[in-house]
Amino acid sequence: MDYSRVENVFNSKDAILLSAMCYQSNQLIESDKGEVVLPKGFKLHYTIYAYAGVEEPVAEPFGFIAELRDEIIIAFRGTDSYKDNESDQDLYQIEYPFAENVGKTHRGFTCISAARTHMYVYR
Repeated sequence: MDYSRVENVFNSKDAILLSAMCYQSNQLIESDKGEVVLPKGFKLHYTIYAYAGVEEPVAEPFGFIAELRDEIIIAFRGTDSYKDNESDQDLYQIEYPFAENVGKTHRGFTCISAARTHMYVYR
């Protein structure tokens, strides 16, 4: 891509903020209460739960949506449980069902994405 006319494509302040938000998304599952600590001014709008696992899926916290006046951040955690790993290893390629003619994804990713239609979202 040609970024010659785009200013501030990357800055370290945003990178640190986004890194902190990703870290906090892991705290949803690590902390006993499923709480996150957000930077000053940010408000937690939703905690996102989706199903992980192949044969016996279970609902787990996967991320959150936080907002500050003119910023919205959607943060998702990485692999954290045996069930997550099961989904990660479900590599069979299937058509991505949520858009036409976009190709294939691995079934584990698609199943977690599909959970968004059934996921629990709490304020």
